[in-house]
Amino acid sequence: MMWRRWLIILSGALIISIGLYWWDWARLPIHIQQNQQAQAEHPAKQGSTHPEKTFWERTTDDPIAVFNLLLVVFTGVLAVSTIGLGIATYKLWRTSETHAVHMEQSVKTAQKAAAAASLHAQGAISVELPAIFVTNVALHASGTEDLATRLKRRVISITFQNFGRTPAFLVRSSATVVVSKDLPESPSYTTIVRYPPGTLIERGHPYTMNLPPREYNALQVEDIINGIEILWVYGFVSYRDFIKRCRKIGFCARLFCSSRPDAINEFRFGYCPEGYTYDQ
Repeated sequence: MMWRRWLIILSGALIISIGLYWWDWARLPIHIQQNQQAQAEHPAKQGSTHPEKTFWERTTDDPIAVFNLLLVVFTGVLAVSTIGLGIATYKLWRTSETHAVHMEQSVKTAQKAAAAASLHAQGAISVELPAIFVTNVALHASGTEDLATRLKRRVISITFQNFGRTPAFLVRSSATVVVSKDLPESPSYTTIVRYPPGTLIERGHPYTMNLPPREYNALQVEDIINGIEILWVYGFVSYRDFIKRCRKIGFCARLFCSSRPDAINEFRFGYCPEGYTYDQ
């Protein structure tokens, strides 16, 4: 790597500088003695004019100058190395920033892929889950087609049907019949039936729940037929799917009836307060 090369170069330059310094320092006494002897032997030449020496000659003749020269060279090399190290550090920082951005983008892409896979798996499971709906609420005849007689001793059945691909395991259900002009905003379930394990509704096999018969007096029957009072049927059914998740649906139906011979007397959905119809 680059920093290792620079480390080797700096170490070599430092070793060479120290070696040259010690070599010149060891030669210093001999050099001084030679100068003293030369001055003693030729005293008359001390005042003579010597030719001017070059920069390199003056530098090599003085060990301190040699050391200063090497120190300047070493300092220059160190400065260049520091600048190079700073540039390399800046480039490394820029590269790490780029890698961090790429890593963040990769993480976001992986999260999106995981979310898409989860949605795909949930969609595949949802296709297989059971879906229970109340398909019919009927007022049955008890041996006669007369509406007043049917209402006087009414017999009501509720039919559930599974439109999913897998069976629905019934857990609880409730059905309440009320004669009233209006319903309260929230339902009140007074009677709840619990099913034994293994009670299920398969696809294509409707499940019918028959309510216990109940008698109304003539005044109540007349009020229902004339629209003064309304016959309501509401309740819920809860069930589990094959992955042990529980669902609960609420239903509500209103009886539309008339004493006219051509009238269609039937229960219809969608005329109850919002709190009665739900899918949880």
